Amino acid sequence: MNTPALTDKTVMTHLDWQYFTVPQKHAAFAMQNNRSFWPRGRTIGGTSAINSQVYMRGSRHDFDQWEAQGAKGWSYKDVLPYFKKSENILYHGNGGPMEISDSAQSRLVDVFLQGGKDLGYNIIDCNGNNGDEIGFCRLQSFYGSGYRSSTGRSFIKPIIGRKNLHIGTNAHVSKILFENKKAVGLEFIHKGLKKQVFVKKEIVLSGGAIGSPQILLLSGVGPKKHLKELNIPVIADLPVGENLQDHLMFPFAIESNVTWSITPDQITSFWSNLQYNVFGTGLLSWSGREASAFLRTNSKDPDQAPDIQFLLHSVHGKYSKKFAFIKYYKEEIKRELFPESDNVPPGTRFTIGMMAPMHPKSAGTIRLKSTDPFDYPLIDPRYLEKIEDAMTFVRGIRTVMKLVKTKSFQKIGAKLADMRYSFCKDHKYDTDEYWVCVVRYTVLTNYHPTSTCKMGDAKDKTSVVDPELRKAGKL
Repeated sequence: MNTPALTDKTVMTHLDWQYFTVPQKHAAFAMQNNRSFWPRGRTIGGTSAINSQVYMRGSRHDFDQWEAQGAKGWSYKDVLPYFKKSENILYHGNGGPMEISDSAQSRLVDVFLQGGKDLGYNIIDCNGNNGDEIGFCRLQSFYGSGYRSSTGRSFIKPIIGRKNLHIGTNAHVSKILFENKKAVGLEFIHKGLKKQVFVKKEIVLSGGAIGSPQILLLSGVGPKKHLKELNIPVIADLPVGENLQDHLMFPFAIESNVTWSITPDQITSFWSNLQYNVFGTGLLSWSGREASAFLRTNSKDPDQAPDIQFLLHSVHGKYSKKFAFIKYYKEEIKRELFPESDNVPPGTRFTIGMMAPMHPKSAGTIRLKSTDPFDYPLIDPRYLEKIEDAMTFVRGIRTVMKLVKTKSFQKIGAKLADMRYSFCKDHKYDTDEYWVCVVRYTVLTNYHPTSTCKMGDAKDKTSVVDPELRKAGKL
């Protein structure tokens, strides 16, 4: 779990909740029953213990927009000191508990960055203190000294001996307990027994974009209509579980005539293991993601946030045949996306992942399946319900095509791997309609669900919590 290069080994294990969405109407067509797989961390540190370790502060435009919409105290200038305070990286915050490292390893980084310059973009620090992200950058990741810097390892482990801290593991929260509409404790299941714990001050609910709304709904906090359907007494009628959004990932396999990408055999070799176990360095101490870019393809307005992100992943592979959830693809699609043999020499293929849209127009919901706290909730992100989201991918695809044709990429003989798929044969190849079809089939979650307990002005009827993270509105 703490070895940076083995992050994929934690997916679909006891450390993962292994959620699935409900069948999607506009995306995930390559997956069985059109259901998208959603890994979520089931351990101390949550998903920061199993994700790909990419460290991004976020765009200043987003924070400033939050404040403008009523989340006072959450502007970029307000949150920047806390980013710095938590970081330990030479040229940002220094001395914080979370180790951040430059994750560039291969020569492909220079190709990627120079390709961005060829397109007219600047090479920047994507986590620069000014919060402007437009451009190409070397990636930073939260690991250091050979280990993943999860929130559990960085923030909890150093204080685990405190007398006023008790950590209960394998304890499943079933609901929040209320007295006169005031939260006074928790009910949870531990080793098959129902238990309760009460508080003197307050409860901090931090179950993520899925767990938090599920617990609130089970407790009677949420949309009145939904709660009444399940005969749950209503404590507060709030839009819990609304506004669900997620980033989607569309991968591009790039083939070249150089052997600069890292092969899986190199990562797990005897010498790599020896270097890691003795010195805590080498390929096992690295995530495989090396560089990034943030682009604004829908506007030239400098006050607009980027709408697309690229990630350079320099491990050889066409997507990845080793994804734990590859078995959930439809068989006929899997054979086409992941052929048994593609005759590509090792080290000559790498991936550019496109994450889009940064601000999806499509939004979904988290709803209870039943009043059983062990029943997983109904997750419906409504992927690509709005055509604007699909067209953002099309703009990104055209941009990748331009990037691959730059002088820097052509020096290594770069070209896109063949993406002529039979499942979209009803559309003419390389038309917008063709790429929308491919996107609807092949996009995957990029593990960024958000916004199901919206923060905003307490008087805003779409808010669940106010800017101080207390309940919005009146009980």
